[in-house]
Amino acid sequence: MQNLLLLDHANIGTAQFDFSHRCLEMNQTWQRLLSRSGCEPTASHLFDQLPDTQAILLPLIQAISGGETMQRSELRLRVNNQPTYWTVTCAAADAGYYLLLDDETDRVRQERRLERRIEDRTRKLTTLYDVMAAAGEAQDLRTTLEWALQRTLEAVRCEAGLIYLIDDFEADAPLTYFRLVVTQNVDEAAVVQQIDAQEPLVQAILSAETPTIITYLNQNVLTAELFPPFGTATYLGMLMQSRGRIVGILDVFAPAGQTFSAVEIALLDSVADQMGVIVENGYLHQQAEQVAILEERNRLARDLHDSVSQSLYSLNLFAEAGLRLIDSKNREKLRQCLRQLHDTSLESLRQMRLLVYELRPETLEEEGLVGALQHRLDAVEGRANVNANLYVEGDIETLPDEVEDHLYRIAQEALNNALKHASASLLTVRIHAEADQVELIIEDDGKGFDVEEAEQSGGIGLESMEERAEEIEGELFVESAENQGTTIRVVVDLDEYEESDDIF
Repeated sequence: MQNLLLLDHANIGTAQFDFSHRCLEMNQTWQRLLSRSGCEPTASHLFDQLPDTQAILLPLIQAISGGETMQRSELRLRVNNQPTYWTVTCAAADAGYYLLLDDETDRVRQERRLERRIEDRTRKLTTLYDVMAAAGEAQDLRTTLEWALQRTLEAVRCEAGLIYLIDDFEADAPLTYFRLVVTQNVDEAAVVQQIDAQEPLVQAILSAETPTIITYLNQNVLTAELFPPFGTATYLGMLMQSRGRIVGILDVFAPAGQTFSAVEIALLDSVADQMGVIVENGYLHQQAEQVAILEERNRLARDLHDSVSQSLYSLNLFAEAGLRLIDSKNREKLRQCLRQLHDTSLESLRQMRLLVYELRPETLEEEGLVGALQHRLDAVEGRANVNANLYVEGDIETLPDEVEDHLYRIAQEALNNALKHASASLLTVRIHAEADQVELIIEDDGKGFDVEEAEQSGGIGLESMEERAEEIEGELFVESAENQGTTIRVVVDLDEYEESDDIF
């Protein structure tokens, strides 16, 4: 023991062994560490002192044959059925080796706890960042809110959540009630669908500067009747705001008795505000769409007015000229005048039919995509002496309304182009539907055009058709060349498409 007397009061356990792993001497720290860990410091053999460590320690011992000192940090040894962590140093000695043990269990456990806290904070910050990113994107509002709510519940260890929005988004509208729009992990039918703004719970949330927390729902008069499915759950409710304006309420439900840390409350408060931004952006996006629709209708009305006025003026001029020519008995000029009168009236009628069809989307709603397309071909192309055919394969009765509408609009644009610019005499429309895909093809035998040049100039509505295809998870393909006709093809992936659900 003389060699280790100086190390008796050190914090590092030290022992000397011969090459048969028999213990020659040890200091008091070695004995204390092994005793505290439930090992056998009095045993004469290393692997009796430290059971189940042979596979870990033998490589270290064998590696010092050349005189090196080997060390391994955070060595995990399961001692007395408890995980412990050690730094083990192995050094050569006369006719054997020294082993030094430094117990780092407390330090490693503290570091692991710190790492878990950092990971938890990072996860919460990532949730907030993701929700903030979603607030800046124009997506389907309900889908975005459902996703944001799910991410939030995961971050704060909650089981379920609800989102209520105000009933009227007009700027000066009074706050009367909140209506349920999104649920997560709860039967929507079992929850109150509409909450009056004068409810005590709502008033408590409106008057509080911080989120409202109720530890046991069924024991609180504010919530006992509003959320019966949640029983004794812990409730946290907070306002959703955007630019100082209230747009809704976010409710989350945790297991009964669960508390929320200051970090979790701050996260929920921030997320609620970001959800408020998402809601306002969705509302503004819808308003912009409505303005665009109104502007489009106004444009069509102007086009209709301009087309009718010019056509009537031209018809009037040709009619007056024809009347004068009757008296002059100049039959050849009269014939030319009547021919121009006839051609102008046909062209005017064609333009009128196109404009009227653009103003009558109810045909699609009443008859579906196939019926609307056939009606269009009969009423416009058929009367314009264009041979037009429609072929359908597969079941398209189950197509989402938005997909039908966009496909019809794309077909309408392509048919209008063929009629106005291509001088086509033959038109073919094909629809092929499968369970996961629908394809629309419009072919004409007209003059054709340079596709690259048209895409660069934004002509013939290609940009509009591409945008409509993208909105329904589709892709637009255009094939055309001078005097080679044109083929417009749209392929929609129905597995990727999610029908928008307007909540305003």
